[in-house]
Amino acid sequence: MRCVFLVLAVLASQTLPGAPASAEPAPAFALPALDGRVVRSDDFRGRPLVIDFWATWCEPCKAALAEHEQLVARYGAKVGLVAINLDEQPEVARRFLERRGVAVPVLLDPEGRAAAAFGVTAMPYAVVVGADGAIRERIDGAPYPRLWAAVERGLQRASGCVPVVRTGGAMGTRVSVQVCPGPAGEGPAREAAEVAFAEFGRLEALWSTWIPTSEVSRLNAAAGGEAVAVSDETFAVLRRARAGSEANEGLFDVTFAPLGSLWTFDTPPGRQGPTRLDHVPTVAEVAARRGLVGWRGLALDDTAHTARLERAGMAVHLGGIGKGAGVDRAVALLRARGFRDFCVQAGGDLYCGGRKGDRPWRIGIAHPRQPGALLGALDVSDAAFSTSGDYERYALIDGRRYHHILDPRTGFPATASQSATVLAPTATDAEVLTKVAFILGGEAGLAAIAKVGARGVLVDAEGAVHVSAGLALEAP
Repeated sequence: MRCVFLVLAVLASQTLPGAPASAEPAPAFALPALDGRVVRSDDFRGRPLVIDFWATWCEPCKAALAEHEQLVARYGAKVGLVAINLDEQPEVARRFLERRGVAVPVLLDPEGRAAAAFGVTAMPYAVVVGADGAIRERIDGAPYPRLWAAVERGLQRASGCVPVVRTGGAMGTRVSVQVCPGPAGEGPAREAAEVAFAEFGRLEALWSTWIPTSEVSRLNAAAGGEAVAVSDETFAVLRRARAGSEANEGLFDVTFAPLGSLWTFDTPPGRQGPTRLDHVPTVAEVAARRGLVGWRGLALDDTAHTARLERAGMAVHLGGIGKGAGVDRAVALLRARGFRDFCVQAGGDLYCGGRKGDRPWRIGIAHPRQPGALLGALDVSDAAFSTSGDYERYALIDGRRYHHILDPRTGFPATASQSATVLAPTATDAEVLTKVAFILGGEAGLAAIAKVGARGVLVDAEGAVHVSAGLALEAP
C-alpha cells in the first residue's frame, strides 16, 4: 500500500505543479482505503507516483486499468500507482472492482475532494508526482503513451540523473549520446555530447563505402595493387577486425563485402519488418564471390601504416565493426572530458558507463519475433552491449527467411539463430563477438564468447533462449 501513502501526502500538502517540494514535512494525514485499512502519510517518501482518476461511467478510464497493471509489472517497486475512483455511488465502484479485479490500490472519492485538490479538468486524468512530493506533470485525455514517458522522466529525476541527450543519424543508423551532467552541470555535458556525436560523422567520412573519397573506398579501389596509406583510426579498426577474424576462425570477416553486395535488402536499418530481396543468389553466384573473401588477404604494415587487399575484386566493409568502434571512440572523448556516467548507442551497439543516477543503465533486448516487444532487459554498467538479429533487414520468400547476417563459410545467411546479444568490455569487441555468437548459435555460441570473458543472450533458430551463466535476464 506504499503508493497510497504517497497520494495522501500530496493531497495534504497540495504542492503546485512544477513547484519545488516544501521544506516543511507534509502534515500527518489518514484516510480509510477501500479495503478498510487506514493509510497514513508518515513514512512514505522516496519514489515517483502515478495518480490516475477514473469512474465506471468513463469507458476510456476503465480501459486504462489494464495499462495500470502493465505499468506495475514493468516498474515494480520503483514507481507507486494509485487509482482514485470518482463515482458518486461507491457501491457501483465496489461492484465493478469485484467483477473486474484491479491489481493496483484504489481509493474511493465520491465527494470529489481529491479531484478538486488536483484540479481535474477532464477524464481520463493522470498526475505524476516526483519522489520529492512535487507534482511534475498533469496529463488529461487518453494518458497513454504520454504517461509512460512521464514516468520515465520521473524515474530519471529520482535516480539523480536527467541526462542530456543528443540523437541523430550517422553510419547508416540512429545514434544516441546520453550524458548525466553531474557536478559539471548541463552546459559542459551538452558540449561533451555534441563532441561525442560528431565523432560518428567524422569516422563515417573515413570508413563509408558510400563515400568515394573515404579511406575504405580508396583501399577497395586499389585492391590487387599498391598499398594505401590510412589514418590512425582506420588502421586501428582494420587491425582489430583482422585480429577478430583470426581469433574466431574467420566467422567474422571484414572482407565479406563481395558476398554482401549479392544480398541487397531495401529495409532501412532499425526497422523490424520484412522487406524486398530482388534476387536470391544462386549457389554458383555465391561460389564465384567466395573466392574474393578472406581476411588473410588484408595485409597491414604497422611501420608504414598502410593497408592492402591482395586480390583484385576484394573489398572491405566495416558494417560489422564500425559502429562499435565509433561508440568506443565517443566513449573515450566523454571520459577525456571528465564524464563517467553516460550511454552511447549506434543502432544495436552501445556502451554504458557508470550509472544512471543511483542505478545501472537498463537496456532492453528486442524480441526477434514480436515487433515492438522486448525479450528481456539487462542492467549494464561500464560495459558494452551489442545485438544482431535476423529481424531487421530480411525477406520472406517461399516460407524461408533471408537476412543480412552472412555465414562466411557458406556465403548464405546464417541459420543457427534468431538473435544474439553480447556483453563485453568494449563495443568493438561486443560487435565482433555478436556476429560469431549469432553464426554458431545456442550453447556453441555462448561457449565461443565465454573463451574471451564475454557473456550473452542467444535465441536459437527454434526460439529457445540461451543465457550465459551469471547473467540475469529480467522481465522488461
